[in-house]
Amino acid sequence: MAEYFWGFKPIDTNLYIRLAYDLKDYSKEVVFTSLNYDTLLRSSFKKVGFDLDFYKKNTNHFELNLPHGCCNLFSDSVKAMNGYVKMDGLNIKVNGNERFVDIDSEFTKRINEEEIPPIMSYFGPTKNTMAGE
Repeated sequence: MAEYFWGFKPIDTNLYIRLAYDLKDYSKEVVFTSLNYDTLLRSSFKKVGFDLDFYKKNTNHFELNLPHGCCNLFSDSVKAMNGYVKMDGLNIKVNGNERFVDIDSEFTKRINEEEIPPIMSYFGPTKNTMAGE
């Protein structure tokens, strides 16, 4: 699922890019919240020069909240190589050291070679989070 959403990239006429340009000189605090798993909001603002970070205000007073996670948000607090760990994927909990992976080659490596998936929620009866919190 993460690979699918990773494929969405912003184009110059994207509405998020237009919004970022409109907010370029805005001085009040703005919190963006997205339930989407794709990287369009963050990537669009990055193209304009804003680095939206996860639950942290940047120098332009912008903050990004992703209650369901994102396809390129990984936890660096634990590593597990594919094939060396056996686990029930629905009971994984990892805390701390969340980081966006923005480089194609690093994203592909993490998806293909590591056992711990990106921090993304799934929809189910108990509303658990597959990896990360």
